[in-house]
Amino acid sequence: MITNNLELNTVYEFYVQSVNGNMGVGADSEIITTGKPGPPVNIDAQVISSITGGSRKTVLKISWDPPSTNAEFVTHYILQYRKAKDSDNQWQSLETKKLLTCADDLEPNTVYYFYVQSANGNICENDACSETFEMTTTIPGPPQHIRPSSNHGSECLEIQWDPPSTNAEFVIHYIVHYTKANDSDDPWHSATVREGLTFITENLEHNILYEFYVQSASDNTDGENSEIIKIGTGKPGPPQHLRPSSNRGSTFLEILWDKPFINAQFVTHYIVWYTKADDSEDPWHSFKTEHLSFKAKQLESNTVYDFYVQSANGKNAGENSATIQMGTVKPGPPKNIRSSNRGSTLLEIVWDKPYTNAKFVTHYIVQYTKANDDKDPWHNLKTTKLSIKVDQLENDTLYSIRVQSANGEAIGEYCKIVNMGTGTLGPPQNVRPSSNRGGTFLKVRWNPPSTNAEFVTHYRAEYTKEHDPKDPWHLFKETKVPKKLSAVARNLKPDTDYLFRILSANGNIDEEYSKTVKMDTRWSKVAKVAVTPGAVIGGALASPIVVTKAVAGVIATAAGVFGGVAGIVAAPVGGAVAAAVLHDQSCDSPQSDDD
Repeated sequence: MITNNLELNTVYEFYVQSVNGNMGVGADSEIITTGKPGPPVNIDAQVISSITGGSRKTVLKISWDPPSTNAEFVTHYILQYRKAKDSDNQWQSLETKKLLTCADDLEPNTVYYFYVQSANGNICENDACSETFEMTTTIPGPPQHIRPSSNHGSECLEIQWDPPSTNAEFVIHYIVHYTKANDSDDPWHSATVREGLTFITENLEHNILYEFYVQSASDNTDGENSEIIKIGTGKPGPPQHLRPSSNRGSTFLEILWDKPFINAQFVTHYIVWYTKADDSEDPWHSFKTEHLSFKAKQLESNTVYDFYVQSANGKNAGENSATIQMGTVKPGPPKNIRSSNRGSTLLEIVWDKPYTNAKFVTHYIVQYTKANDDKDPWHNLKTTKLSIKVDQLENDTLYSIRVQSANGEAIGEYCKIVNMGTGTLGPPQNVRPSSNRGGTFLKVRWNPPSTNAEFVTHYRAEYTKEHDPKDPWHLFKETKVPKKLSAVARNLKPDTDYLFRILSANGNIDEEYSKTVKMDTRWSKVAKVAVTPGAVIGGALASPIVVTKAVAGVIATAAGVFGGVAGIVAAPVGGAVAAAVLHDQSCDSPQSDDD
């Protein structure tokens, strides 16, 4: 039903009753006014940007206050908006009974017109509209490179940041948000920064870790958030594992270290200290760095320096690391170059540290070339260990090896060149007994192989009982010095026949065995046979010498005694030689025996 001719700006009360004959029931009454409400006031607009499902969404959030006139007549409000530069674009409408609404279908970086209209039912007069506003949906990007400043202490923290990389010109101010990192009950605190790119928080709790992020904002638009960083008011522990880097030379040194075990999250920077180790008058020099490494430049050559590193949290100086020494000196040559393992195509080389400046060695340079090929260049390998395996070599080839120690770029001296081969060996030659033998020991000697003797790294000497097939071959000596060509088997059984054999080896390559040679422990029996004839012969040679009858007895007696003594002394030596020659067909020279 439409009622006409009502009075303007008057409140009416209506209700409707349903009737069945004389029976009727009235509905609740409804208040309806005939007045025109005024326009909404105190319009406030804000652009909000968010990311949902990987895509960015731009929202226009608008709030207002009721009209200053006839507010009681308002039944609802209407938000009207459209693109400013598109005259053909239709006005979009949103109705609400609240004092705010959001338009969530806006395009970013676009200018929009909007106004709010109050309505009383179907009464929507133009004079009930607010003024038209212009709003840009440009969103400032997130602040960049948010980071702690060194200007903070046990109860305050300072952070810094850089302007956004996108739409920075729209930024009017920044909003800093922070909270305790490990306290879910602590709310986010915020503060507005209108000038500068730094913020200091004060009256914080000591030894607490905080989370910070910064948000850019324009007049009516909250921009994007920076990443979250963690900063603490605690005192960090000492840096760990301070060590030299291989990147050093005659006038510079580089050191490395790891983060502290204690309160590493509080570290804002490190302080590196160094001085001359042997100069008490040289002051400690200090440098600040945010990295886990530092290069000290313009140092004196051939000089040793003391270094230590201190962690810091702003103005809170942390603990010091251990002190280490580093030098711009050249280390001496490596010592005792040798082979520990060889194959047909590989050489494993081992060496010892230099006698001089060994503690300054950062690495070693291993060079090798074919010993008998002047056209083959020196090949370089690098290692920080005291051994290296060189593979893919040519078989049956002799190589020249040298090793050089280095202190970063300060290269030390070469060691003496050593020859090592990958070739196969022949068996040891001329295996024979030595005259140095007894009732419970035997010594065997041999000559090097006739082929590739220079490749020998060691020999293996073995024996077994000749007439005992169940007796295994016993390894009684493995000579580590290739030039040693003899070995002694001890704790043998007297009066026993033995077989001996020798194996030559090149690293882990076992080559052919030599021919077996027979030896026994019956040396004492042969020696006894040679003693008596020696004494008799010695006495006989002296006794015929007679001068006069007066002195004949004296001379004869003296000669007999002298001849007898000479025979006794000479007999064992001569007898031993004779026994060795007759029994073993071998005669040793004194220079050939090692014992």
